[in-house]
Amino acid sequence: MTEDTLVAASDVDIFHASDDRIQSVQRSQANADRNRTDRAALELATEKVTRISDSTFRTVFVTKDGRWAVVGDDRKYVSDYQQAKADYFRVDVATGERTPIATGLGRTFGLANNSRYFLYWKDKQVWSYDLAANKHVNITAKAPVSFVNAEDDHFGDKPAYGVTGYTKDEKYVILDHRYDLWLVSLDGSEAPKNLTNGAGTAKEMRLRYVALDPDQVPAGPGAGGGGGGRGGRGGGGEPTIDLTKPMFLSAYGDRTKKSGYYELENGQVHEIIYQDKNFGRPQKAANADRFLYTREDWTEYPDLRVADHTFANDKKVSDANPQQAEYRWGHRILFDFMDRDGHKLQGTLAIPDGYQPGQRLPMLVNFYEKNSQNLHVYQTPRYATAPQFAGYVSNGYLVMQPDIYFHTRTSHSDMLGSVENAVKKVIEMGYADPKRVGLQGHSYSGGGSAYIAGHSTMFAAIVSGAAPIDLTTEFNTLFRGSGQNNQGYDITGQGRYGTDPYTDPELYYQQSPISGVKTMNTPLLQMQGDNDQTVEYLQGVEWYNALRFNKKPVIFLSYPGEDHGLRKLENQVDYEVRMGQFFDHYLKGAPAAPWMVSGERFIDKDKRSPLPITVEKKSTRTTPAANNVVRP
Repeated sequence: MTEDTLVAASDVDIFHASDDRIQSVQRSQANADRNRTDRAALELATEKVTRISDSTFRTVFVTKDGRWAVVGDDRKYVSDYQQAKADYFRVDVATGERTPIATGLGRTFGLANNSRYFLYWKDKQVWSYDLAANKHVNITAKAPVSFVNAEDDHFGDKPAYGVTGYTKDEKYVILDHRYDLWLVSLDGSEAPKNLTNGAGTAKEMRLRYVALDPDQVPAGPGAGGGGGGRGGRGGGGEPTIDLTKPMFLSAYGDRTKKSGYYELENGQVHEIIYQDKNFGRPQKAANADRFLYTREDWTEYPDLRVADHTFANDKKVSDANPQQAEYRWGHRILFDFMDRDGHKLQGTLAIPDGYQPGQRLPMLVNFYEKNSQNLHVYQTPRYATAPQFAGYVSNGYLVMQPDIYFHTRTSHSDMLGSVENAVKKVIEMGYADPKRVGLQGHSYSGGGSAYIAGHSTMFAAIVSGAAPIDLTTEFNTLFRGSGQNNQGYDITGQGRYGTDPYTDPELYYQQSPISGVKTMNTPLLQMQGDNDQTVEYLQGVEWYNALRFNKKPVIFLSYPGEDHGLRKLENQVDYEVRMGQFFDHYLKGAPAAPWMVSGERFIDKDKRSPLPITVEKKSTRTTPAANNVVRP
């Protein structure tokens, strides 16, 4: 006679090829799946319960009167790499009957605030669906402009600029265009009208509505996309706008980078204030002509300010950063340049105080995608995972940030072309010493920096953080935080490659930093946390080992337990110090720190001394090389 012995069940995760979502994604979404609830309607008089949604519908919008619901089913479109889509249905709440609305929609705008219409994006047009009449209308067909966001440079279908809000009379939706606002009838009976009369387009100035009254914006989620989110009662929560009253508008100059506020009244757009500053979103007092807002630029901290509706008599009411007056801060300018294909781009250049025309200074270049919009943004010094610009400028460096123009398929070589041309422009302008230019990037631009290191001889030193190195192997690795693999990121997301390494293996190799390992001779400082949840740590190890094998000048700073960005203060301080020492040596001729010359034995790590966090105050010297801010 035998007796069975029980053991605990295994906790193995079964990754099956037919899974709609890979197991790692299911793991990260497990709590949401466990706690998911379906929507149902209860008729109080008869106590009848009608189910509106079930496990097949992840997106639900219910009209204000409870008569109809719109539900989205994304089961056919769940993918590791394709853009999100869903099939949408109208549900009769009384009976549960479902009527198809549209199939394969990638983007919707939810219910209009009157709940009569459901708005969606299809064939580069905005459509409205009348729930009661079961009728579709292309409401932008008669518009003389396109509402496609042409500035979106990702691979795949382009989105619309978006919905501003709905009019109080419930007849119109107000749509964003690149610069202006357009009034569009919800039933499509009228031709769309430029509500701001082309004032934004005339000045290449983006005008956007600002709701000053909190009651104008109902509670609710934003526009539902594909099957990605849960809808809410009443629609998207966009503002309800009374066209009989003045409209308060924010303004941003596309090329000038100016910002401020305008007002639309009686069909005319009037300037309130428009300056070489960055203005924050204002808050209006409920019962007085007073506004609370912030204003900032490279040297001006965004303190709180108050003013009336003219903004001509503003008053600063906070002084959060008075110590800045004790340091040399520099100033920042905007410059124009072109990429290799002639696309017009812009960059920002921070210049030390006391700079004399004709001086050639060392320059640090930092980049990502677009940064010129931050011309007038105050850069608060802090310990983080990036160089702190004020410290470098105060120590006699130029700091330049160029915009990048991206084509589909060539992201890293696009970075190379844009960055090199921006550097050439600043050299041509007479500021930078061509022999003392350094480059720094992190994550997406960390990959770009690593790529540039192997394909350019322009830089004296490069720092690359948390960089994807081998795009072919990276394609199938995970974002460990979300559980998603990199396939969607590379094809349709930020990677912008538009294809996969099995269809075009040569492209993925050519765009990988690893392709430049034999030609990389620029001193490189590489950084990554060994618990990186975004870029696989072994990508960094592969890069280090490949460069080491080929006897290239690389130093790898590997921070134990750290994620994609450094979290521990001691590591943030350490990285800032080592990055500063690295650039000071190669760009300013400072002696190399011992760790740069011969590294450090692992068993000597516990002999390190604590790092002091100190700064030196402003001196009476006026030369750009004065060390007025000392990195900790």
